[in-house]
Amino acid sequence: MALVGSEDTSEVAAFEPSTSTIQGSVSIPNVSRGASEILLRRDGQMGYVRGDVAQGQTTIHVVDIGSPPTLEGTPTTVSYIATDMAEVNALTIVGTGRDALGSGDILVSSAVPAAQSEEDVLNLGPGSSPTVDVCDDESTVLVAMNGTGSQRAVRKLKIDDQQQLTDTGDSFQTSGPPQNVHCAPGSQAGIVVNTLGTAQTFTTASMNVANTQNLAAHGQGTASLAHSADFNSGGSAVYVVSSVGDFTGTGYVERFSFNSSTGVLGAGTQKTIEPVTRTTVGLELVGVGPKGNNIFVTEWRKDRILVLDATTLSRQNTISGSAINAPLSINVVGK
Repeated sequence: MALVGSEDTSEVAAFEPSTSTIQGSVSIPNVSRGASEILLRRDGQMGYVRGDVAQGQTTIHVVDIGSPPTLEGTPTTVSYIATDMAEVNALTIVGTGRDALGSGDILVSSAVPAAQSEEDVLNLGPGSSPTVDVCDDESTVLVAMNGTGSQRAVRKLKIDDQQQLTDTGDSFQTSGPPQNVHCAPGSQAGIVVNTLGTAQTFTTASMNVANTQNLAAHGQGTASLAHSADFNSGGSAVYVVSSVGDFTGTGYVERFSFNSSTGVLGAGTQKTIEPVTRTTVGLELVGVGPKGNNIFVTEWRKDRILVLDATTLSRQNTISGSAINAPLSINVVGK
């Protein structure tokens, strides 16, 4: 299954990737628009959607991925203004965001949605706009955060079986303000993309940069952004979305070969798409479909999702409907 969050509606929609069939949508309570921060569990059974923010706390709603999808149980509350979420396992998720007390600190927490419980909270100190991913070893947590000097970095945390978070102290400074961070299959490497239209790949053991790659949008004006990325199931390819300009600008999807052990990027293929016209910290704009044959990319301006061939990036199909209105984020499982 796949889950799509739209900027101009309170709904999230579910669709079946192999048939591109929309299964239905569900409205998120107390969110008038912008139900776009979403997370779909790896087994495709449950999704998590960021809800309303009140008094510096954020509600996380659970969505049962049925036909149609429905809200499940009671929302979980986390103690900060959440900007991103990632799955540890079928029990636990990790979220990150800004401290609501005015100190400007970055908080990361573990939560068990089934128990409506926030388990642990770790303060990473001053920073802004954090984004998070959890590697498939279910213990390595990557947090990318903006800030001054060493605060602009990707940091490595660990989470244990009791959902307790620990800062390892390992990190590297990024070449630009991060927009998104992703761990590759196998947990040995990752990629971070930034607001300068640049991607950096790295190894997780040492947190050393392997490659710094200028993307298609890099250097094409005052607003050249890299938004997000996704890997195929074997980690041999990574797909990156970037864009340049305002509402009349250009968006790009690029496919690079990738070494999931060393983090080294290989040759790339490029596709022009409709522009993404705003910053999208923590939002996933591209997802690899079942068996790795297709990728799915949100086209915000045209209220649709592009289905592209995973090798050539040629268009195979489009997905649209009343529940997809200015789509930004997409999560796909079945890899």
